[in-house]
Amino acid sequence: QKRTFTRWINLHLEKCEPPIEVEDLFQDIQDGHVLMALLEELSGCKLLHGFKKSSHRIFRLNNIAKVLSFLEERNVKLVSIDAADVADGNASIILGLIWNIILFFQASAATREHNKAIKKLLQWVQKRTRRFGVAVQDFGKSWASGLAFLAVIKSIDPSLVDLRKALLRTPRENLEEAFRTAHYSLGIPRLLEPEDSDVSVNGPDEQSIITYVSQFLEHFPGLEEVE
Repeated sequence: QKRTFTRWINLHLEKCEPPIEVEDLFQDIQDGHVLMALLEELSGCKLLHGFKKSSHRIFRLNNIAKVLSFLEERNVKLVSIDAADVADGNASIILGLIWNIILFFQASAATREHNKAIKKLLQWVQKRTRRFGVAVQDFGKSWASGLAFLAVIKSIDPSLVDLRKALLRTPRENLEEAFRTAHYSLGIPRLLEPEDSDVSVNGPDEQSIITYVSQFLEHFPGLEEVE
């Protein structure tokens, strides 16, 4: 999850002038600068003018508080997230914060549903995959074989995927093929690696899969209306 979220953040921060790159999410986020830059890119609002660069904890807390206030004003869900946890590099809190930002600015924007974004995204996926006989019940184990990713790609461009060949490959081979094809043929940034969807490890990380899959709807919004 940390890797997926870091890649997602860097995807947006590379648009900054000059570009910013996050190397260690839990460390680099602690002074608030990365969060302000990210939210500027996502929202179009100016936040960095309020950034105070300092090694003193009080200034870092103040920077992060401004970020949290900005998010609260937009009704971004922030349960049990406070500036001190972010400034201290609390891993679970930071992942929760980034997830809520992704959910609001990407998944909700792509589905145009703020309260039911995940449900709407799943319905969109099911509509695209069922025509190829691929059942998707969730954003977890349904994706472990790689067939769901390939079916979504095929629904966008049928020439890119041969599902009969996919049935003869291993899940890892299918996942690699899906991520590679989506990146090079559809322009979908590669946020995932095969091991991120490997059910034999800890099970697929649902939030990482949602983050990745919502990119398809974001890149091809016209498909939402087409059956």
